[in-house]
Amino acid sequence: MSRSSFLVGRPSSVATHARTVETLVESRDATVRELHIERERQHCDLVDGTTQLFNSLKMNQVARQHLSDEVGDSLRELKERISSDAMQERRGRHASETGLWHLTDDAG
Repeated sequence: MSRSSFLVGRPSSVATHARTVETLVESRDATVRELHIERERQHCDLVDGTTQLFNSLKMNQVARQHLSDEVGDSLRELKERISSDAMQERRGRHASETGLWHLTDDAG
């Protein structure tokens, strides 16, 4: 039996297969469409999360720099105060030593 005679003898079977193929293609298209929509939603969620993370990191960077500046300023002030106090102590000790030398010279 030739192929053309097979198709001619079964028109309802061909139409059924065509409808089945059409249904499968529509189902596949719907699945692809749903998958695409889900992937777009996931992408948007990831972009939002990445943006929030970037902003948080930027804020932490600014806060860290601010803290570093404050700590640096405090350390400089402390160093200057310690240096000043040490200098005053040296001057006071020098004045005391000089006074003692003068007393020993006067006594001698």
